[in-house]
Amino acid sequence: MAIEFNSIHTKDDLEHIGILSKTDSPNNPEECFLLIHGSSGNFYGAMNLALMDRFGEAGFDVASFNTRGHDLISRYGERFYGNAFDILSECNYDIDAAVSFLVERGYKKIHLYGHSMGAVKVVYYGAKHPNPYVISIISSSPVRLSYDYFMNHPDAVEEFTRCVNLAKEHIKNNKPNALMDVQFPMPHTFGAKAYLDKHGSEQYNMTLYAQNVTNPTLLIAGSLETHPRLENCATDTHEIMKSSHEKNSVVIVEGADHAWTDMHDQHAKEILNWIANL
Repeated sequence: MAIEFNSIHTKDDLEHIGILSKTDSPNNPEECFLLIHGSSGNFYGAMNLALMDRFGEAGFDVASFNTRGHDLISRYGERFYGNAFDILSECNYDIDAAVSFLVERGYKKIHLYGHSMGAVKVVYYGAKHPNPYVISIISSSPVRLSYDYFMNHPDAVEEFTRCVNLAKEHIKNNKPNALMDVQFPMPHTFGAKAYLDKHGSEQYNMTLYAQNVTNPTLLIAGSLETHPRLENCATDTHEIMKSSHEKNSVVIVEGADHAWTDMHDQHAKEILNWIANL
């Protein structure tokens, strides 16, 4: 296996770094995986590296690149990014740049994988910005982004209401990038604008647009993912898109948590089994 460090450039002039892992004996030299990390993650996160090893052993080249949501706060020139300032719709620029890089390297069949917030981004990309070189989408442990759902959830509404009101107050005071420490949907730091972008509407609620994805799509999650932002997200999303493609599928793995702790082998196995039957 050979590892190449590379950089990609987006249409809005950002540079992202990442790696391309090339197996010694690829099944198909034109086929590969592209891995998209989750909130505050990066191209070398534990999840991506675990999958890179396992997919490589199965005969696939694998690419993993940062997105503009990498780490908590990042800076490119005079512009601040990172998860604290991440505007989700802009992920299309990041994924498009990574796909274009791979196409230039000769890959024509790309399996697009995302975990957690990355799982939302790959479905959003497939629905809003379909690419002929992406032949499948794997959405692993997707998170629910729905103002209405959280406002009506007894375990979420109190803290969620506080966070939304605080973010709106910063926006009202013309401080869209004011940093907020929040406890919902998880203990984290968000810029006010970014918090409302993800959680203040139904714009990224996958159950409202996933049916527009034309690629075969696997939704996979663990049975231990019971937090309000995770519970039933994969199954609810599959329900609205199950008729969009005959190969669409949902798999709930017993005993798996959001990080797939001690279950990376099973995680990869389920994905590879699904890929084999496309």
